[in-house]
Amino acid sequence: MFIKSSIVKSFIFIFFLSINILIAQTNVKVVTGFVFDAQTSEPLPFANIMVSRTKTGATTNEDGKFSLSNISVNDEIIVSYVGYKSSSIKIENSDFKNLVYISLQPININLQEVTVYANTLTTSDKIQASSLSIQSERIREIAVGMPDILRSVQSLPGIATNNELKAEFNVRGGNQDENLVLVNGTQVYEPYHIKEAANASVGIFNVDLMKKVNIITGGFSAKYGDKMSSVLDIEYRQGSKEKYSGAASLSLAYLDGYVEGPLGEKGSFILGARKSYMEYILSLIDFEDISKAQPSFYDLQGVLAYNLTPRNKLLFEFIHAGDDFSYDPHRDYTNKVEDENNLANYGSTLFDIKSKNILSSKALLNVEVNYYDQTDKEYRLFLRDDKNRNYHLERLTYDSLQIRTLQFSTDLQYQFNPSYEIQTGLSYKNIVYDQISDDIWTIDNNPPYQGAYGSGQINANSYKYDAYVENIFSVSDALTLNIGGRLDYFDINKDFTLSPRVNLAYAFNDGTVIKAAWGNFYQSPIYHQLKYSEASDSNTQSQMATHFILGVDKSFFFSNKNNSYFKLKVEGYYKKYDDLISSWYGVFERLTYSKKNDAVGTAKGIDVYAVLSLPGFYSWISYGLLSADEEVLDSKSDIFGKHPRYTDQRHTISFVSNIEMGNKWRFSLKAYYGSGFPYTPKTAVKNAQGIWVWKSGNIHSNSLPAYKRLDIRISKLFVFDNFSISTFVDVSNVLNFKNIQQFEYSSIPDFDKPKPEEILLWPILPTFGIRFQF
Repeated sequence: MFIKSSIVKSFIFIFFLSINILIAQTNVKVVTGFVFDAQTSEPLPFANIMVSRTKTGATTNEDGKFSLSNISVNDEIIVSYVGYKSSSIKIENSDFKNLVYISLQPININLQEVTVYANTLTTSDKIQASSLSIQSERIREIAVGMPDILRSVQSLPGIATNNELKAEFNVRGGNQDENLVLVNGTQVYEPYHIKEAANASVGIFNVDLMKKVNIITGGFSAKYGDKMSSVLDIEYRQGSKEKYSGAASLSLAYLDGYVEGPLGEKGSFILGARKSYMEYILSLIDFEDISKAQPSFYDLQGVLAYNLTPRNKLLFEFIHAGDDFSYDPHRDYTNKVEDENNLANYGSTLFDIKSKNILSSKALLNVEVNYYDQTDKEYRLFLRDDKNRNYHLERLTYDSLQIRTLQFSTDLQYQFNPSYEIQTGLSYKNIVYDQISDDIWTIDNNPPYQGAYGSGQINANSYKYDAYVENIFSVSDALTLNIGGRLDYFDINKDFTLSPRVNLAYAFNDGTVIKAAWGNFYQSPIYHQLKYSEASDSNTQSQMATHFILGVDKSFFFSNKNNSYFKLKVEGYYKKYDDLISSWYGVFERLTYSKKNDAVGTAKGIDVYAVLSLPGFYSWISYGLLSADEEVLDSKSDIFGKHPRYTDQRHTISFVSNIEMGNKWRFSLKAYYGSGFPYTPKTAVKNAQGIWVWKSGNIHSNSLPAYKRLDIRISKLFVFDNFSISTFVDVSNVLNFKNIQQFEYSSIPDFDKPKPEEILLWPILPTFGIRFQF
């Protein structure tokens, strides 16, 4: 009886144990997922996936996909990747049936004031680019005339220019030479087409090839060096490894196109080209001397990628750009004749070879070699004949410049754990500057006069090296801290600098983020700021700016989709300049430098940025309040005491709106207002001989009239089976505002009272075009 009872009990135990196992097996399932960059939507290969309950996990494959078994409902998965903020998700029943999409944000996006352009490569509704993204079509629609990232970013907070047809810009009181422009990790010194033109230029970068663009208007981390105001970091994308595709555009001003596709099983390519023919269009414009300008440029660029192994990739990236410019107006006044003959030729070439290596799931190593070559040649001859005074003037200006750099760099990112990561790098750069400048003028009168100024030559062969380290702490889910610094040495002036920097961000649960940054930012002298060609500690030294930044971001999401939101950013800043090289706009409105560290200055202000994104509607408005001043310390004249800096634009307002009107119609509007930049006025007075001459007032004591502009664009998309065609019409300065770029004062004494000449920017300028994409 006892034996029978034991058998029954054993049977019952085995029965219930089997049921428990079966129940457990129904709750323990497999989860598959995809990990990607929240900004670019690119997959993140070999990311860490850990199940917090079991401390076991996996890594994503080279396509960013992963699979986890023995997962139960309510299990927590922690995903981490080098350079990204870790993320945790709780498993739900629906996750067993569908692919789990996990997006990771780059760590620095919360630490710095960054606006990102990202070319999204996927169409999945579950993979949306960052709310700070400007998609490529928006870039095309807010840069009138030609797609241009350099002119598109001018509508963002902290950036000022009173000419939106010009690619150069100022950031928070700094001049255009204070902006670091990087493409694929290589510094580009003057990345502009049509540099000779006084009121128009275009960036050399092809929008279709861009993967991501970060613009940081202050407080940038230790990774970036040798500039005082901002960073524009452009990264080109790799071509598709799956299919061949491309596009071509034709407009009144330019022709461009690109093509991409696979190269075997392990490689890919993307190639782009652009060519302008604006000289033919300008010849038809009856405005001032525009019809006499003949600007022509082209560029070729591309990226070749090859996967040596799933963890090792080799990239070859190149850009080649060339320009020819001529301008020969003839002006016949009542009693005098003026002739000009301007010729310019520019060329720049960049080669970059990069090895990207995933050493482990916690370590990334990049090794890079790049070569940059820039050659500029400018020739200007100005003639004036006064028929009544038997007076003849000749002025000849010649500039020749060549910049060559060869750089070796490496950087390592290592994630010790999801809470601590270190980023460090080393770089060596050989630099050759070869510049000749001559400005010679002759006056035939009674008595004749000959003179020259601004002449000089720099022929320098030197080197720089630098090192940086960033310690990034994710103190909690809310608090992120970056403590770092960099060392820089420039042999031409024997200058060794140390730059400590701190960035922090605190994110609240309601979408509010508080940011703060502090740091020292040194900038070594460039070719037209050097005193001597020879290396010497008495040469022009580095300038320095100290940044203090405090800001707050607030995001409101209207639905579960990231494309319906309202975002507000407010940021205050104070920038203190030391050892400045004083500068002013001199001949032909070019920046002229004293070549001495003889000034100090400050820039302070507030930037406000609001973005509204809804289905079929995207718009933003930005406002900047700025005060920038400069003081020349060793000046013998009171007029060069403390004064507004020429970059002081007190109020800046920009508005951009993009509306989808249905049936593939789209309307874009761009408005801009900027209070006038300061300038130094001159008054006509009679000298002792009774001749009218110009007398300068206090430096920058007046302001130009405010700058106003309204641009519109209308486009229509036609979609076919294997390709699409879009047509567009855009009008620059549609209300034909009269904008004054500067006042020009004749440098020649006169018997008649002279008047300042208004140099106007371009009037209303329409264009249209067509784009084919396959």
